[in-house]
Amino acid sequence: LLPRSIVHDVVDNTKLLLQVKINKLTASFTLLALFLFQAGNMALASFIIRLGENYKLTLDIISQALGWATWIGALGAVAVIMIGIRYGRMRLLLISMLLTLIGIAGFYWSDNVIIFFAANIGTAITWSFVVPYLFGMASELDKSGRLATTAGFASKLGLASGTFAAGLILQTDDYEMLISMSLVLLAIATVCAVIAAIKVDTKVQTETN
Repeated sequence: LLPRSIVHDVVDNTKLLLQVKINKLTASFTLLALFLFQAGNMALASFIIRLGENYKLTLDIISQALGWATWIGALGAVAVIMIGIRYGRMRLLLISMLLTLIGIAGFYWSDNVIIFFAANIGTAITWSFVVPYLFGMASELDKSGRLATTAGFASKLGLASGTFAAGLILQTDDYEMLISMSLVLLAIATVCAVIAAIKVDTKVQTETN
């Protein structure tokens, strides 16, 4: 029989390796969620003026909607500061990302001024709410800061990729296709973010207990 100390070492090492694999998988889901979320939002944001004009809105109305959305959207970041992680990350991300999907879907009816305003303001708030939590998850998974740096890269790449993909789609001026593409990207991002958030919340609870 093996000495008890060796058995314990083997068990501990196995648990450590398993935890490393789980963390890597969680990190991958976090980065993918951040990339897709940024891409899905930016795909529409980059061409929001053209989208409004396509739905026969005046430039004055579009400008007002964007102006209000920019200012009011900051409330999302303020909410992150006030709420923190007292309720965990999963619930907050699930709710806010579902609201993002509803807001993006609202752009299908951009010919309605009220809906256009609400969609812009609503998605601006959730955008500034979700991103800090995803960055926070990256920081939680890697205290050295390397994963957070990688998350910054994934974020920028998502923003650029969303704009690039939107430009390709709009060669045919198909704005409904653009909205649909954004919804698909954000839906996948939601799934990835929720999976990662569950893992991170579990990790934090385990470390706390």
